[in-house]
Amino acid sequence: MEQVNLSKDKSFKIWLNNQKEKFLSWIKVKKNIVKLIISLIFIGFISFLFALLGTMIYDVTYYQSGFSTNSGMYPLINEKIVDKEGKEILGNTKTYFEEGDKISFITYDPNIKLKNAAAQIKNATLPTPTPNPITPTMPDSPTLPEKTLNLNRFDIVYTSKKDILRVIGFPGETVKYDNNDLYINGKLIEETFLSEEMKAQTGSCTKLLSSTQYFLAYDNRGISLKDSRTGNLTNTSDIKGKVIKVSGTGTLKNGNLISRFYTFGRNI
Repeated sequence: MEQVNLSKDKSFKIWLNNQKEKFLSWIKVKKNIVKLIISLIFIGFISFLFALLGTMIYDVTYYQSGFSTNSGMYPLINEKIVDKEGKEILGNTKTYFEEGDKISFITYDPNIKLKNAAAQIKNATLPTPTPNPITPTMPDSPTLPEKTLNLNRFDIVYTSKKDILRVIGFPGETVKYDNNDLYINGKLIEETFLSEEMKAQTGSCTKLLSSTQYFLAYDNRGISLKDSRTGNLTNTSDIKGKVIKVSGTGTLKNGNLISRFYTFGRNI
């Protein structure tokens, strides 16, 4: 009987040791998993810092920053600003911002000049041939203006006057606003980026652009600022670059931004 009890005790001890080893092995696995998770979090954090640093360095070396002291592109840019007293206000409640206000600044791409400008020709409307029952003839092909900047219609650009506007018309085009509707060379073009409220304040005008002129307009059509609708056509040389994102906020002082706070940016 005593031998049977000893055998049972030995079996129990073996089972207990097995359970202990399994538990320790489980603990070891859990520790390894925790270490792996911590390592991944650390690697992710370091990668985030490198990405942020790389983005800032790339932005500084390849792109440039700019800003506008007016609310012409509200609500896309300067949707909300903070005045010098720390009060948050909407961008469309002030036409021009004052010293001490915190406003948005943008990043723009200055590398928009085409390398082979002569090969980039804008589409133009060919004149309708005059029918002649005796000798049908076709008119000479018109001289088409060259497209010197790599821009598309409705891109947003930054100008030499520290202003941000949207490209509406290209060199050589006829731009017409008739009762708030846009026509390019007689063709109706929808401005889907505008709210009904903004569009209703566009007005009417007709502009024939030369081979070096662009028609630029604000999205915030109702504010008392001058864009190409009132005759301020923009020359090619005055377009500094294409706006690609809102980069952060800064405090306006002496016509410049100070204390800039960068973010990853909001693409536009």
